[in-house]
Amino acid sequence: MKVLGFGCRRAMVVGIAAAAVMVCAPSAAAVTVQCRGGGNSCTARVSLAGGVNEPVVIRLTDTDLRLVSVRPNRPALRGAYSLTHQRLRAGGSEFVVRLTSVQSIGRGSFLTFRFRARGGGRTTIVRCRGGSNSCTARVSLAGGASNRQVVIQLTDDDLRLLSVAPNRASLRGSYSITDQRLRLGGSAYALTLNAVRSIPHGSFLRFRFGIRVFG
Repeated sequence: MKVLGFGCRRAMVVGIAAAAVMVCAPSAAAVTVQCRGGGNSCTARVSLAGGVNEPVVIRLTDTDLRLVSVRPNRPALRGAYSLTHQRLRAGGSEFVVRLTSVQSIGRGSFLTFRFRARGGGRTTIVRCRGGSNSCTARVSLAGGASNRQVVIQLTDDDLRLLSVAPNRASLRGSYSITDQRLRLGGSAYALTLNAVRSIPHGSFLRFRFGIRVFG
């Protein structure tokens, strides 16, 4: 067996040290990513380019979502990263994970995190239109509803429901609203809607929200 000279051995040590540096990127501050979707599911992309060694905070679209999958956008990336210390926080509105990946990962590389609501029920997401002091949302009644979960995304977390009214007087008594509640720190208003199937197209409920007045 041939014994390597000192110069060769020193080169090997340097090479091994350099390779170790390539394994993990230096630690950095937390990265915050917004999950895109609705109250029933959402998807977030987290970059792997250049290596990562930091906590990642994913802001979820609902407090009832749970992680269902994490996949790289390229098969060659499998084994080039690790995920640890996964947890929910802020009442379930944020998902936190420690992400570590090799520095040699090229541009355009990312992980896709998919979240889904427990139970997989269908939720209707409606955006409230207005400003920070008031907003209005329309929820369709056409064709009826059976325990439909509705989430109205408010324009401010200090708004409260002022009124609910159908756009046609004849619709009164043909629907019911239950389980009304604020969630996500007051930035969303949730409810369960039931309505008769014979309601025609163009029928809806108008929800009006306004700022709380103290005194």
